[in-house]
Amino acid sequence: MPFTGIAEPEQLSMLRQALEEYCLTHGISDEQGRDDAAWLVMSAFANGANSLEELWAALETGERRQA
Repeated sequence: MPFTGIAEPEQLSMLRQALEEYCLTHGISDEQGRDDAAWLVMSAFANGANSLEELWAALETGERRQA
């Protein structure tokens, strides 16, 4: 299901979990780093990542492109 600009409660929970796990895994705790990570998560979601696994795959791909 494509992102319509409105996230359902289950989707918000998944996005929060993805953000928390991403920040924990990468040692991100400062506000700017968390904002950047949130942008990456939302970007992946808006581009069709609809599960934690898809979000993680998109985040890993994005990291490799930025490196």
